[in-house]
Amino acid sequence: MKISKAVDDFISDNEGEVAPQAMNSSTHGAYSYLSRSSKNMPLSADVARVEADVVADAEENGAVSQVERQAVRLQTAAELLWRHMQGNPEQFKNYLKSWGWLCNSSIRAWRELETLRRSAAVDDVATHKVLQVYDDDSSS
Repeated sequence: MKISKAVDDFISDNEGEVAPQAMNSSTHGAYSYLSRSSKNMPLSADVARVEADVVADAEENGAVSQVERQAVRLQTAAELLWRHMQGNPEQFKNYLKSWGWLCNSSIRAWRELETLRRSAAVDDVATHKVLQVYDDDSSS
């Protein structure tokens, strides 16, 4: 098998995947996305794929799902950093500011999630009442 054929096969087998090491790069990662989107520049293919996945998930599962995912991620990062800080007393003070930011951000995300869930529950009750009035009116 020729090398070019092997490379083509590998690329076609892995098409659509973003390499983990690319996620932090300034070309294919978060920094690229922020920089390019703020300057209205086209996105790299890897970043555009991730953005498309986020949009598709938001359309399929809604805002509540997005907020919940971010709340979980922030809380997980805060917990992991806290455990690292406990095992590293010399550097505890160095990480304290980042840990505090993660904690406060996760608390805000959890509050937002709770607000969205309550709002959705109220909407469900209101929708149910409207449908009930409609059913009562149509049966008369």
